[in-house]
Amino acid sequence: MLYDKYIFVLDFYNMEPLQVDVVHFYPRENAQPHNTIKFEVINEENPTTTIVRRGQPFNGVVRFTRPFDENEDIVQLMFTLGDKPQMDTQGAMFIHRDAVTDKHTWTAKLLDVQSDTVSFEVSIYLLLYDKIAVELKR
Repeated sequence: MLYDKYIFVLDFYNMEPLQVDVVHFYPRENAQPHNTIKFEVINEENPTTTIVRRGQPFNGVVRFTRPFDENEDIVQLMFTLGDKPQMDTQGAMFIHRDAVTDKHTWTAKLLDVQSDTVSFEVSIYLLLYDKIAVELKR
């Protein structure tokens, strides 16, 4: 019996790491409710920058290189805004299905899981900015 438990623990630790394949923040879709649709970067042929306003949630999706296991995998989103980030221009949060939005913190709510793809909603808290731009750097 002790041997079986030991094998189970080894299998758990040998699980393939969760690696990001693609992240998308829906530039045009998020621009509508955030009233940022008139920004030039949003209207490019294939926009890579999402502009959102503080205090309003925005949606994103991430695809991993293997199926996401909601019971075992932990995903943390990290945002840094501006060239010289400060404490109030940074956000780090774990994606949780039962995340509760709080106007004083960044939160990320898991919306859906489809095999290797996770949809989420981020609520941001910023003191200094009316708008932020989320840009994917490759």
